[in-house]
Amino acid sequence: MSCGNKESFKLNAVDFVKLILSYITTTEHKTTKKIMADSNSIANLNKGMKKTYRAQDVREETELKMRSYANWGEFLVPGPLSIAILGELVFISANTDFAINRFTPDKKYTYIKHPESFRACLMQVCNDGWKAFNTAHTNMDKIRLLSLGIPNDVKNVVQTLMQEDQKCGVTASCSAGKMKGVSSKCFDLAKHVEGDFQKLIDLISELLENCTSAKSAHQEALKEAKQAIEFTELKRQSAERAKKMAEEYHTMVSSQYLMDGISNLGTLMSLEPDNPEFKRARLELQGSCEEAQKGILELVEKNRDDFDERIEKRIDTINQNLKAVLPAPSREEQKAIEDTVRKDPNLQLKEISKEDEDEFV
Repeated sequence: MSCGNKESFKLNAVDFVKLILSYITTTEHKTTKKIMADSNSIANLNKGMKKTYRAQDVREETELKMRSYANWGEFLVPGPLSIAILGELVFISANTDFAINRFTPDKKYTYIKHPESFRACLMQVCNDGWKAFNTAHTNMDKIRLLSLGIPNDVKNVVQTLMQEDQKCGVTASCSAGKMKGVSSKCFDLAKHVEGDFQKLIDLISELLENCTSAKSAHQEALKEAKQAIEFTELKRQSAERAKKMAEEYHTMVSSQYLMDGISNLGTLMSLEPDNPEFKRARLELQGSCEEAQKGILELVEKNRDDFDERIEKRIDTINQNLKAVLPAPSREEQKAIEDTVRKDPNLQLKEISKEDEDEFV
């Protein structure tokens, strides 16, 4: 390559470098202008938004968006109703008392303090309910006081962020940290209230569970008591019928057999033993007594036959009712029952002895 060509190449290279440097400088200048223009656009946009949106409009829009999630009225309605129910529990506790652990005296309870008294359990529910509502009232007032400064803090944070100053980020962080601390305290207070109401719910659940169990046991005891009363009433009615029957038989025997004997006894007692009429009166009295004894035995035999007949009819009726309700035993079961009765001397039927027969008669 010649010297002229070399110098021409050097000049061209220098021009090329200058051209590149000029392009870079021009591009940086345009980029800086664009960024500044964008920053000005953001500032203008923020100013326009400030002019367009008022604080009242923002609050109303936020209220509309959060209305479906902030149905606080529905949550607060059961409060007065619950307090009224607690008052009714106090009124109920003044009635007749009973023990809920009557049939389970060894059972351990987690929340109930006095299972031996239903009245004391109701008062425990009332006292714990009052404590829970009082804690809720106190903590809600604390939450109200803590949250009074939240709107101003939010306003300051928004104003700080709108200033577009990097130094303002520290102030915004401090305000956000303050709001976070307040929200944590409010959360702890609300959690405490929730814990008290959860204990009250657990107490009521345990009381309901044990009252339901005690109700079933008391119903069984009441059923047995009613059956015992019915059985006692049947025995009383049977005794009344037996008494009435004995009075009727006494009147019948007295009128048919004993009245004549009593008159003969009076005549016999008025006579002397040496009197010939004494022997005749004694024989008449003896004959009337034998006749009365015979008539009484016939009456007893007749009544016993009538009683046996009624018993047989009653047994047949009971067997028919049992057959209609219970299935008939199989041949194997019937045979096993008969074998058991034959083998067990205590279950075998014995003939009634003469002494028992005389006692029965």
